[in-house]
Amino acid sequence: MGWLGSFSFFKIKETGILALGLPILYVVNLIYVLFWLIIARTKRNALVSGFILLLSLWILPRFINISSEQTQGKLKIITYNVKNFTPYKNIYNDEDIKVSTEQNNKMIAKQNPDIICFQEFNETNGKKILQDYPYHISQPCLEGKYVREVAVVSKYPIISHHNVMTEGMYANNLIADIKVHDSIVRVFSVHLESLEYNPSTLNNIKDENTLKTETTDLYHRFTKGFYLHQLQIDAIMQEVEKSPYPVILCGDFNNGAFSYEYARANDDLLDTFKEKGNGIVNTYHRIPFPTRIDNIFVSDTFEVNSYQVVNEKISDHFPVIASVTFRQKN
Repeated sequence: MGWLGSFSFFKIKETGILALGLPILYVVNLIYVLFWLIIARTKRNALVSGFILLLSLWILPRFINISSEQTQGKLKIITYNVKNFTPYKNIYNDEDIKVSTEQNNKMIAKQNPDIICFQEFNETNGKKILQDYPYHISQPCLEGKYVREVAVVSKYPIISHHNVMTEGMYANNLIADIKVHDSIVRVFSVHLESLEYNPSTLNNIKDENTLKTETTDLYHRFTKGFYLHQLQIDAIMQEVEKSPYPVILCGDFNNGAFSYEYARANDDLLDTFKEKGNGIVNTYHRIPFPTRIDNIFVSDTFEVNSYQVVNEKISDHFPVIASVTFRQKN
């Protein structure tokens, strides 16, 4: 089920949970294969897990990848859930927020991207970045939604912008048309439905009945969230498909690379990690295993030159960076 949930033709909300934990399931099956081949007398049982592992090879490059040498492209992009510039440890006093904001300012200045797609942006705390970039636009929240501000910040002129109404209360998106030299690029900054999950919640529960109640509640929240993700990414990709310009789709997908959300985007666009990523990367460090929930996808109009994740624990997400170059027309 987890494997099937990794494809856009299989649209069942419950597979979202399996998709999030598919790397763990892969390792478990690998251990089973080794156990049955090395220790168990009956070797035939290894065929079942071996077959599952063989199927998983098809989608393994979404999790681990070895690319050719990286170069610097003409256009450098960052996608970053900045968590309102507040510390990742959920400390909200003024002094700690000031420190976190300064750390983000230094990181952005050091990376010096051409375009930044922010999720959970805050204009007050982000004013230094807005001052440094001549063009920027933000979307505080869609009508009737809770605030999850998104923004697009650019060195190049933003000539128009709009958004797409989607289902759910904790999602947002912003679409900006940016004139890059003689070309126009359509840039998406998206934040799919937040699952409102605090990793420390279950760890602090000692009572068995309370743990059962919280686990059940978590399951229902996750399945509802993944159902909303499917509706949201479908609406976003319909907008991508009708774009008259090359597309750069950035954002916090709130699910991993083995999900319907990822597959739906990757059907039409190139995943910059699969093109130029190296090794296993993690973009959300509050889960105890590598989870790539922040993505940069681009049209095949672009050649992907580089990909990296900035491993600085400022927000609860790591910034993701890619550089691209327009392909030469034949």
